[in-house]
Amino acid sequence: MIENQQGLLQVDFANKFVGGGVLGYGGVQEEIRFVICPELIAAQLFTERLDSTEALIISGVERYNTYEGYSQTFTWTGNHKDQTSSDIYGRKLCTVLAIDASNVARNPRSQYSFKSIQRELNKAYVGFSWGQEDSSRSGNTVATGNWGCGAFKGDVQLKALLQLMAAAEASASVAYFTFGNSGLTNGIYDMYTCLKQYRVSVGRICKLLERYEGLVREGSHDMYTCMSFFTILLC
Repeated sequence: MIENQQGLLQVDFANKFVGGGVLGYGGVQEEIRFVICPELIAAQLFTERLDSTEALIISGVERYNTYEGYSQTFTWTGNHKDQTSSDIYGRKLCTVLAIDASNVARNPRSQYSFKSIQRELNKAYVGFSWGQEDSSRSGNTVATGNWGCGAFKGDVQLKALLQLMAAAEASASVAYFTFGNSGLTNGIYDMYTCLKQYRVSVGRICKLLERYEGLVREGSHDMYTCMSFFTILLC
């Protein structure tokens, strides 16, 4: 799980209003993170709505709770003793990166527009490129996963690719957590291997994504419903 990755920049799949529904009825990735690390809730007091090119960095986060489940099955299971090392001021060497994905639940096809793709790339890049010399990070690795792919209805393969692209531009490594989706794990690995083998640049991938936008606009991508996004992109 992302929250267990000591020394890595840990991504919070944020709402544009940081914390989302943590004080209400929310129970997905961001709300769970805020509940197990309740100091994060204080960020709601002074953080304005995130702009399209903004990310929020929260350092010194300590975990106090353990849990199981997700959303409707989320359950508190006990106290947690955080073994993360501390700095000279007693702050835990843990940094959380809050970045909000676009909510495309009402129109999932809109996420394939190049405007939307640029927005997500910029958002991820802003976050991934932060604090590469920060003492809470071991090297420059980001712990992330299916960003914006729950209630916001993001395409898990598209979001994985965009995050890899942003990480490449930010000279960051990625520890990607698929939350038990072995098919996605294999798909990301195959895509990454193919792109690396043929030395495909981020700029070239952008051109491919522009081409894919055209397929979506024309409805041609419906012909490939039995194929994955990764496969169609490289056809």
